Amino acid sequence: MNIIQNILIPVDFSEVALGAVKYVLGMARGDRKVNFTLLHIAEAGSDLAEADLRLKQLKEEWFDPEDFTCQTLVKEGVLMNSVADLVTEEKIDLVVMGTAGSQDESVNTHTAQLIELIDCPVWVIPNPAADFKLNNIALALDENELDNASDLRVFHEIARWYNAKVHLLKVDPEDKERKKVALKKEETLEYYLDSLEYHYSFPKNSDIEEGINQYISNNDIDALAIIPRIHAQNSQPSKGKLTKALASHSKVPLLVID
Repeated sequence: MNIIQNILIPVDFSEVALGAVKYVLGMARGDRKVNFTLLHIAEAGSDLAEADLRLKQLKEEWFDPEDFTCQTLVKEGVLMNSVADLVTEEKIDLVVMGTAGSQDESVNTHTAQLIELIDCPVWVIPNPAADFKLNNIALALDENELDNASDLRVFHEIARWYNAKVHLLKVDPEDKERKKVALKKEETLEYYLDSLEYHYSFPKNSDIEEGINQYISNNDIDALAIIPRIHAQNSQPSKGKLTKALASHSKVPLLVID
């Protein structure tokens, strides 16, 4: 059975949101057996009937019923809370959300808020969205133990679906010897990455975000994955500063597995 079966896509009909829909359609083509939910959250007093019509038109134009199972939902409320509720109610396995990002560090984007709120993988699609491609995917790591190793199953499934080459990326800000940087979770990683083609990379950079972005640019990386500890239960939760920065600045799709 596929781990990823139910995918939720919030849609506000903007170019950013439609780019995310386009991306995920490319991701899901083929025998993936996934179900989509298109969600539009309307402001209080909005015309729900008009929004419902637009969402259904989008479904009819983009989601061929022979290829995809798709439902549409229009609700009045707050986007973040509505998504959080649906993740539980509809047993959502993956949320796909477009973002325009922001270079202003003080701006907490909707995407960053969503990542912080829900305990569910989120695939962040930057604008402008490129066509789906996944030949190379990087997994950014640190020296900490994984809070929940089973989170790697989502990463494994996505990489396996597309036969992607996996780059295990640990940016070294302190110029340590590689052996000392060696990840405590190496055996766990190797267990969950079984059957995948992968290798470790230890680029040196005093700025971790810059080091990640440079590696992406220099190695033709199609998507970046990160496993933060925002919702950690077995260790001290993190504030997710790097994750939020990457969600705002990344030029490639970012898979947040938490």
